[in-house]
Amino acid sequence: MEQKIVIVLSSLEFIICFIVAGLDYRFGWTSLPNGLISVFCIVFLISYGIYAEVIRENAYLSRTVEIQENQQ
Repeated sequence: MEQKIVIVLSSLEFIICFIVAGLDYRFGWTSLPNGLISVFCIVFLISYGIYAEVIRENAYLSRTVEIQENQQ
């Protein structure tokens, strides 16, 4: 049950971050150099790619530490 709550909250946070980023771009709340934005985008995409690879490779991946049946 605890893991489901963590998953729901992190999914909600993930969606909210994209909404706030879009609103920030639309209304110009912050001002950063374009080069810095490009670097952040590249770092984000690489990090997300690594995260996706970990999920693909590890069938027993969990946000909480627990022992599962047939775990190696």
